[in-house]
Amino acid sequence: AIPILWTLLNKRGNSDTKERIALIQRFIAIFGKDRIVNVFADREFIGEQWFTWLIEQDINFCIRVKKTSLSPI
Repeated sequence: AIPILWTLLNKRGNSDTKERIALIQRFIAIFGKDRIVNVFADREFIGEQWFTWLIEQDINFCIRVKKTSLSPI
């Protein structure tokens, strides 16, 4: 995958749910929701609110998680 949108964060570490949602909303505003086939992300991009938002928006996602992690979803 090649990044086409990103946000520079004024902090260390990964983004939080609010920042991720804002980025996806920017993408939708520019390209349209129908251009999203799937959101692929590494295990830093987890969280119940994040997953819930993606599901509510009917956005397919594939998030890599640790082998020892269990998800209620």
